[in-house]
Amino acid sequence: MRVLHLVKTSDGARWAAEQVKVLVELGHEIGVILPQQNGKMMNAWDKTGAELFFGNVELPVKSPWEFPYRKVFLQNIVEDFKPDIIHSHFFSTTLMARYSTHVPVAFQVPGPLHMENALFKKWDLYSARKQDFWIASSHAIRSLYLSEEVDASKVGMSYYGNTIEDYSLGGKGLRSELSLGDRDFVVGNISYFYSPKKYLFQTKGLKGHEMMFEALSKLKGDGIKGVFWGEQWGEGVNYEKKLRSLVPENCLMPGALAPFEVSKGWNTMDMCMHMPFSENCGGVLEPLLHEVPVIASNVGGLPELIINNKTGILIERCPSEAAKSIKKAKSNKILLKDMAKKGAALARTAFDVSRTAREIDRIYKSGGEMDDKSMFFSKERV
Repeated sequence: MRVLHLVKTSDGARWAAEQVKVLVELGHEIGVILPQQNGKMMNAWDKTGAELFFGNVELPVKSPWEFPYRKVFLQNIVEDFKPDIIHSHFFSTTLMARYSTHVPVAFQVPGPLHMENALFKKWDLYSARKQDFWIASSHAIRSLYLSEEVDASKVGMSYYGNTIEDYSLGGKGLRSELSLGDRDFVVGNISYFYSPKKYLFQTKGLKGHEMMFEALSKLKGDGIKGVFWGEQWGEGVNYEKKLRSLVPENCLMPGALAPFEVSKGWNTMDMCMHMPFSENCGGVLEPLLHEVPVIASNVGGLPELIINNKTGILIERCPSEAAKSIKKAKSNKILLKDMAKKGAALARTAFDVSRTAREIDRIYKSGGEMDDKSMFFSKERV
């Protein structure tokens, strides 16, 4: 089958590149449109075996005069590549494809954020045509569509998979580089810093760093240290500067890690802390694949990986509750590691790209008619 993938970034979305690589191995002829030839993920895209095109195919909401040019660009590639399906990985690229072509569009929904806003939710639902369908990347996202009375056969489900072998275990990580001792209980995260979206009336960042800092500030003097690697997503550094001004004295913000250092970063931690306002599953996946215990807020798709007191600790978004749970976890490291191992087993099964890409293959072949619910992975199978 010939499938054209639309991706809005050349710096992120590693999960899309890994999926495409396996789909090519399964015999699909894949084309991918990326915004630029330079980017942090271009090495991964070059290894996929897909035919790569370069140009911006996001709906230009802030610069509507660019719409005709982007439409013609996309139409020319569609005419040349002749896809059976367009597989879009982002909200903005999905709208552009629906408004520009007659080809069926599969929108693999990477996160629930737009479905949690009335305007963007309606825009997605009402712009979809009869030939279009969705692939939710968690059960939580699928339930959001079903709650809007979207026909269940039009909403598939497949997690964005990873190459499990890429995640290395063991070692002290980067403790010596950060002057952290073996007795320090290190809690932290590795993620981009997403500044508040004013059009969504947000006052704090999407990943909840402000709340995590507040929780850890309550644990000064308890031998608990926080480490938060990352950098601001997109242009500008104002939000990152603001976060640095809020860092409590028992926490560090060492900056961004190079790709080859990410595993070392996770192996530095005794526990990952993740308290986003909105999330799918990704924020807890990498630490679990490194067998790092996780404490996470009960939002979005996180409960599909973090089963409370079995594969991790699930809490409500409250700094005081987070601080109390971290302090309690510090005194029971054996139980923590046991939960992390169970979480890793679940993650390695659910998010193995060799499995998830085969689900996408089945969805392609079904033509978007997904009545067979047995194809949707469930944690109860592990």
